[in-house]
Amino acid sequence: MLIPTPSGYARLPTFSAVIDGLASGLGIARNKEDALASLGSFGGRIDTYSGSTHRSGLQDRLLDLLAGSNEALRSLVQARLLDAETALTDARSIPLVTEATEAEGLRRFIEVWAAPWIAQMLDAARQHPESVLDSARQLLEAHAASLTGDAMSYLATWKASVKRAIPEGVNAPEFRSTLARLDQRSQRKHSSIEHDLANLRVEMQSSYSSSQELDAAVDAVRRLYLAGMATMRLCAMAAEIIPERDLVALAAGKLLAGRDRDGVSPEEAQQNRIRMYWGYLDPDLNLLKEYHQLGAQVNDLDEANFDKLRADSHAVASSGLLMFVIDYAEGLCHLHHGRNELAQQCLHRVVARADGRQLGKIAADAASILIALRLAGPGPFMFEALNPLLRVRIDNMPQSMEMCIDSIPTPFSDWSPRPEPSFYDSHVMGCVAFFNEITHAPSVSAICNPLQRFDASLQNLITQSRQAGARLSEVGRKRPAIVGTSVKPYQLLRDHLYYRDALFGWSPSDLPGMDAYAMLRAPDQLRLLRFVDPEQFQLDLQAHGLGPWRHSDDPP
Repeated sequence: MLIPTPSGYARLPTFSAVIDGLASGLGIARNKEDALASLGSFGGRIDTYSGSTHRSGLQDRLLDLLAGSNEALRSLVQARLLDAETALTDARSIPLVTEATEAEGLRRFIEVWAAPWIAQMLDAARQHPESVLDSARQLLEAHAASLTGDAMSYLATWKASVKRAIPEGVNAPEFRSTLARLDQRSQRKHSSIEHDLANLRVEMQSSYSSSQELDAAVDAVRRLYLAGMATMRLCAMAAEIIPERDLVALAAGKLLAGRDRDGVSPEEAQQNRIRMYWGYLDPDLNLLKEYHQLGAQVNDLDEANFDKLRADSHAVASSGLLMFVIDYAEGLCHLHHGRNELAQQCLHRVVARADGRQLGKIAADAASILIALRLAGPGPFMFEALNPLLRVRIDNMPQSMEMCIDSIPTPFSDWSPRPEPSFYDSHVMGCVAFFNEITHAPSVSAICNPLQRFDASLQNLITQSRQAGARLSEVGRKRPAIVGTSVKPYQLLRDHLYYRDALFGWSPSDLPGMDAYAMLRAPDQLRLLRFVDPEQFQLDLQAHGLGPWRHSDDPP
């Protein structure tokens, strides 16, 4: 929902919050607990949006409503949503240091980002005339043309268009009565709209000799009904931020401007939006300049500077808007000298401030370090216990493009498929890798090693695997090998080169057990994999096109 939190500062919404608002605006019925932005589990968030084998996702429901079965239009809408996700994610990684309120930030977001995106999508829908999106465009243009003198409301424009879509000579008194009762407060869900249209179909069927003609007539009304109701619902959601008249006029103006504008690259458009948004909320860019001056010193500050910097920061912004930079710098300083508890205190202050402000990549980095420190601490450790910190990391970091090959060496082949860890596991391992790249004082030995416990047991597993008919217990097979993730022993051992690189990169790692495993001959590595998980071992043999396998030491 786009309703502001009074105590918050201006910041761009997350893509999840935008999708939640779009779904609500389009009348897609959902339980409150299914809102993407409120889901604590990122796996659950991904399944809810993208779908799973058991149910369709929110993305498909949005595409069904906006594009129907038109595959070209579905691809277009999907691509535009992906572009919006990338643009928002990258922009949120830039700190927004401002005294402006969240309500002001949301208003500027609508003006600078949302309205142009919607206008671009509607303009592209011209190529797909029998769609809800193109009907929304037609309604906006019809309403813009009526904005002279005592302008009629969008509601009146919509009702007039729906009435004109009902063929001449068709009475449909019940549907017309329903339409007449609707006003700006009407928030009809998609299911209620379909009920109205089903009644209209019954009223219209005597006027048509074929079901095809009847379907076409009802569909024409349906597209306008859905498009207009969605537009009014979105306007109602934003009414506390920007009046309906202004919002509709803004979208119509962007639609018209988009047709007349010369070609602008996506990169230029993104930079223009960032300049406009930041310029509205920090007109002289004084706070941003102060942030950059502080940020340039983050890695060079010593303990004697922090108190003075805090005093100087308060002189620039008495509300402490720049304090997160100093807290982060002090946290890195403590980390450099091995004072992890003090580092955690500073970094937790950064993460806490990210709850109501857009701190950008500094917040993501602070959360990443805290996650690694948590993994390096004593257990026990519950899977997905890191979700709150991971949320801060993901909501504040830019998207990244990573070049990688599709295959890796494993005991089965030099060209085995590259593993695909879960979203959660990938980010946890990314935190470990980030932490392990941080420089420490020469006297400080600090590395996050979530493989330490498993590595200590590996030599014993290798010995056990040599016993005829031996197999690892089910508990041992299912216990995560990488602390904090769902990566099991079999996965780690099969793809050991991949996981060591993902966790440590070029950083040195003290893993005698993994080193011993890496030095084994391929048949001995395969024997260990068979011992750890015989069922998965057989599946991998088949996947690699290998027949029945025996070790040379197996009894006859």
